[in-house]
Amino acid sequence: MAATSARKFIFRVILAATAILIFFHVGRPLFWKLSASVNKHMLSGGISELFQAVQRSVFGRMASRKRSFS
Repeated sequence: MAATSARKFIFRVILAATAILIFFHVGRPLFWKLSASVNKHMLSGGISELFQAVQRSVFGRMASRKRSFS
């Protein structure tokens, strides 16, 4: 009985470590890309222009998806 609980614990630790590694592998490049785009927009036109660019990007993609399904 102790062997199965130890195996479960080891499996959970390995699973958690794998999930953390995948999260950092995927999340780090996305963070740097977002950070660079935020800095670019902040330098060029301020915070209001940044929000407008995000709205155009998000709502433009949503509109194109709706058109592609119909």
